[in-house]
Amino acid sequence: MNDNLNDMIGENFNVDEVSEDSSPDISEDIIKEPEKSEEIIDLPDIKDPEKSVKLIPLSKWFNDNKQYLVEKSIGYLSLLIKGVDKNESLLFTVPHPEGGKDEKNESRKRLRFFDNSSKVFIPELGPRDFRALNSGFVITQRYNDDISIRNYVFKSGLIITFCCEINNIIVPYKAIKLGKKEANMKIEECDKLTISNKMDLKVDRQSLQLLYKQVEKSVNSINTLAEAITWLNKKQEDVNDLYHLVQIDNTIIEIIK
Repeated sequence: MNDNLNDMIGENFNVDEVSEDSSPDISEDIIKEPEKSEEIIDLPDIKDPEKSVKLIPLSKWFNDNKQYLVEKSIGYLSLLIKGVDKNESLLFTVPHPEGGKDEKNESRKRLRFFDNSSKVFIPELGPRDFRALNSGFVITQRYNDDISIRNYVFKSGLIITFCCEINNIIVPYKAIKLGKKEANMKIEECDKLTISNKMDLKVDRQSLQLLYKQVEKSVNSINTLAEAITWLNKKQEDVNDLYHLVQIDNTIIEIIK
């Protein structure tokens, strides 16, 4: 599975005219209403158009969501440098991971820089959560009441994980990598019923360990699929590496198949 993750991340649908004079005389008594047909005509099913969401440059997304970022103590700084396109790079501050105050009693922060932000595209949806990491950041969005989207933003592009909530447990069920030239993203539907019916099944501990080695010390306490997903979700709270977070999502996607 790690090879698959490496591949995802990469390096860097003539009417003929008849004159009045030539019209034939028609007697009224031969004009009859057409007989009603008893035949039932089957019309083709009309399916809903494919669900999708528009993609916009990451720099525009940041600008459109300034207020949310401020509320999360994330400072978005506009670059005003001669010869530099401010939409090509992002400069922002995030709370210091160790917390604390500086000499002026201000909350400590760290500076983050993200290049090529005009070439990385993200769904045009508002944020639900934002995490800035050393290797990039994670933006969580809600598509509807059933589906949420995790955007893993790497400098080389974007990995999307679709998630649904089942019995108060967030379940990743599909991961894709977006190309840089795509204008829209197809929404991958969640088969909630099928997944829900699997939640209480006994988990294959051996397969779980092969997929995610770090579970080894706790695997004997994990009995059901629901318990495995809950453990993996909790593990993500302590992980600060994008690659590692994507690996955990993919582990859950594999064990619910």
